[in-house]
Amino acid sequence: MPKSKSKSKKHKEENDSESEEFNPATKKSKRDDGVKSKDHGPEKCILHVHGFEHADFTPLSKIKGSATDKLALLHNIRDRRLQEVLDSPFRMDDVCNLIPESLVGANLETTGYHRACYQKFTKNQGRLQERPSVTSQQASTSRSPRKCGSSSAKQLFPPECIFCGKLEVKVLGKTERCIKFPVYKTKDGALKEPTWKQISPQAFELGLHRLHCMVQGEDLFAREANYHQSCRKSFNLKYAKLITSRGKALATNPVSETEQTTMAAAHQMSFNAVLDVIQDQVIRQNKIVRLASLRLVYTQELEKNGFPNPKYRSEKLKRKLEKHEGIGISMVTADLKGCITHCLIFSASLSILDAVRNAYKMGSTDKYEDVALLLRGTIKKTYRESNSLPWPPTADDLVMSLDDLLPSNLMRFLTLMISGDADLEKSEKTRRLVLSISQDICRAVTKGEWKLPKHILLCTTIRHLYRSKLLTTILSRLGHCETYDFGLELETALTKALNEVSISLGPQIITGEGNYVFHLEWDNLNKITTNIHGSNVVNWTGGIMIQEVKPGFDAPNPLEIQRMLPLYERNKTRSLKVDIPETLNTVHIYSPAETTWSHT
Repeated sequence: MPKSKSKSKKHKEENDSESEEFNPATKKSKRDDGVKSKDHGPEKCILHVHGFEHADFTPLSKIKGSATDKLALLHNIRDRRLQEVLDSPFRMDDVCNLIPESLVGANLETTGYHRACYQKFTKNQGRLQERPSVTSQQASTSRSPRKCGSSSAKQLFPPECIFCGKLEVKVLGKTERCIKFPVYKTKDGALKEPTWKQISPQAFELGLHRLHCMVQGEDLFAREANYHQSCRKSFNLKYAKLITSRGKALATNPVSETEQTTMAAAHQMSFNAVLDVIQDQVIRQNKIVRLASLRLVYTQELEKNGFPNPKYRSEKLKRKLEKHEGIGISMVTADLKGCITHCLIFSASLSILDAVRNAYKMGSTDKYEDVALLLRGTIKKTYRESNSLPWPPTADDLVMSLDDLLPSNLMRFLTLMISGDADLEKSEKTRRLVLSISQDICRAVTKGEWKLPKHILLCTTIRHLYRSKLLTTILSRLGHCETYDFGLELETALTKALNEVSISLGPQIITGEGNYVFHLEWDNLNKITTNIHGSNVVNWTGGIMIQEVKPGFDAPNPLEIQRMLPLYERNKTRSLKVDIPETLNTVHIYSPAETTWSHT
């Protein structure tokens, strides 16, 4: 019995040593490398990372594509990681040593990687250095099965995209991998002029020197260069915008004094705004947009540049888009019941599935969506262009013309909705409601960042009348006023500013030869308050200054004095400690008898 047990133990150790002969660089036990499979033996993770949960194991026999291509991809990432400095956290030497050089003799059912290990090894590729060259061995493992001469095998392009330098990119939540440049033939069998030959001169005009030097004079088809379709679309549209934006300089050129030249520059800038919308929604997001929506963007940009033309026809914009090359869009006309015609614009590479999905979305879109998005964009634009609120704000800062501050489109919409008439001046009640609701909407759209007079004044008024934090908080949550803490911050800043200017005479007091009579009067102005704790008295002492100026002396006009309080950078200070000096600064006031008065 002892011999049998020893023999069984020895046989088990031999099996363990044989299972570790696949990769001698690992020197890891079965428990570290994976879970033992009942059918195929122990699983070998070639990207094993210790210290976290590894999730599911994926054998190379069940991956999408060829196992050889996947190994070539891992070799490429390994070489780039090993080019980092020795103390770099991106080298991952332990994991790089686990990757085999080939899969000859390897069992693809037990050889693979954990999902978490693969994600750990393939992330942060954008921070890795580019490979300086591709060796012949790497080129032979990563090249496609297309026929190519043996002399060009050492000159193949890297497997990354020539535009972004990445192997994979995320587009609308989907992973997009690189593809190679094609070459097309005509019906007669002759080769068409490849479009990728324009990449080199276009990159030079765009100032992309790295891309220009990479593709200059190269046959991208023979050298098997790779690219992402989304990256190439973005490159083509960027070049198209460069061509159309060359007239943009005419708007700022002092030589262009004629109205015709300025109008042409305004139309060019409006067309560039339309191209930006196409790039964002049609090309990147694969959406279908109406020509009428692009026409609205065009007319709004014209109005912004000083040449309003609300009657600009959609057919003109359509002809401009058709003449413009390199956008990568297609157009189709849809007739609805023979009376309404819509021109739809979509990406030329849009799949049937995406086309059906976007068509369904367009058919089920709420008819109020366009109005809501237009008003939302107008409010955000007006907020960005408005002046920042001085801190602390005074009464003069808050008593402003709301007609010039609030968006006119929003006020016109609310006036028409409330009264049924677009004339805001017809009813004072309607005007008051429109101004109040407009400020609430602007504050809600900007998430409370736009500080408007209604919310500031109502917050301070509620605080002074009732001293109730709960009441102020309820009104603030309903969007009617600022928060209770904002009221404390405002009062603290005003107290600090008043304390600084109260130790000296105001700017309206003449302290020179023009003074005739100067008088100061101080008295208690106590305020009796009542709250849940009973009655209380707020002690406050106020003073006034009375001065008579000599006849013929020009005194400063109080209306010309813009601000008497200092400005601060806004902070969240809600308390203030005031140190009153024992002796005030001496201020000289000259009497008619040349007597010097001073207040201390």
